[in-house]
This record gives sequence, C-alpha cells and structure tokens, in this order.
Amino acid sequence: MVPVSILKIVFIVLLAFALFRLVRVLIQKEKDSVLWAVVVCAVLGAVVYGLTTVKTEKISLSVNQLKKIIFPTKGRDWEYIVDKGQSLSRPQTRYVFPEPGPKLNLVMDPSGSTFTIVDVEPVNLVLEYIGLPPVEEGAQELSAITGSTLDINKYRWDDYPNGVLFIERGLCRNLDSLETYHCITNITIRPRG
Repeated sequence: MVPVSILKIVFIVLLAFALFRLVRVLIQKEKDSVLWAVVVCAVLGAVVYGLTTVKTEKISLSVNQLKKIIFPTKGRDWEYIVDKGQSLSRPQTRYVFPEPGPKLNLVMDPSGSTFTIVDVEPVNLVLEYIGLPPVEEGAQELSAITGSTLDINKYRWDDYPNGVLFIERGLCRNLDSLETYHCITNITIRPRG
C-alpha cells in the first residue's frame, strides 16, 4: 500500500522537472525535442490530476504490478497446431507448439525433484493467444501429486472452465538468441468425467 500523498509529491516533482525541460527546449528552440517534452508533461499532468481527484488514501500496488505497468509483457506470435481427436474414447483438443515454444516461469519445489508453475501470467498469455480462458492459479507438477514418472513435465487444472486442462513442458532452444528455457510443448483440453 502506497499513500496517495507520497505518490502525488513524487509525480509533482517529476512534472516540475518535465516542465523545466519543456521551457528549456522552447528557449533553445530544439524542434526535435518539443513534441517529446510536451507528451511527457501531458502524461505526468494527467497522473497528477488523477491523484488529486482520487478519493482513497492508499493505492495497493506491488512491485510486480508496477513492473508490468511500466514494462508490459510483449506477446508474440507462436506457431501452433490444433489437433482435435480422441483419447481413451473421449474427445480432446490439443494445441502443439513447435520449438521455440512459449516460455514458462517455474519454481523448483523444496524437494528439488519437481517444478511448480507459480506465475500464471505466461500461461495466461498463451491461453489468451489461442482463444481460451485464463487459469486462476498455478499448478504443481503432476508427478509430485500422482507419484508416477509418466506425469513428469505435466501440469493439470481440474477446475478449468472448458474441461480439464493439461500443459506439458519441455526444453526449448531459441537459435536466434541462443537461449535454452522451459517452455510449453502442448496444451490439451479434455471433458470432465
């Protein structure tokens, strides 16, 4: 929780610096910088105006939320193949991502043998990209729940709106950036029951 009065002071100081810069740009007739200075002053002025008209005393804003506002996550165009078929006489829809697939943020469990999806934002970006509803919370690696080695690299959401959601992960190599990372290899949706 950040007090609005502190935010207001910070943005007023920033606005003062921006106005000083705008006056300096106008006096020195730097035509290339005028538009940029005006835009910065307008944005900061709008923020200060918004903070002066807000009726609450504190604003709840975490560092991660602020980071996402300042540096929004870029979506990208992922290639994927949709495979509608049957599994054990039940219909399923599978979305397969060739390399390099969408990146996953994982946290190693204290046991050191499995990974958990804690940050669901990367998963939700992919689900939104392929036209599916988001998940509400992360998931533990399925092998940690079932004890089966067949469930390594798999995650399951039983309460997903469209049925049961499975995500399989793998290691992807992006040859453009020479990066190796955990990624989504496929997403499967099966009906409940």
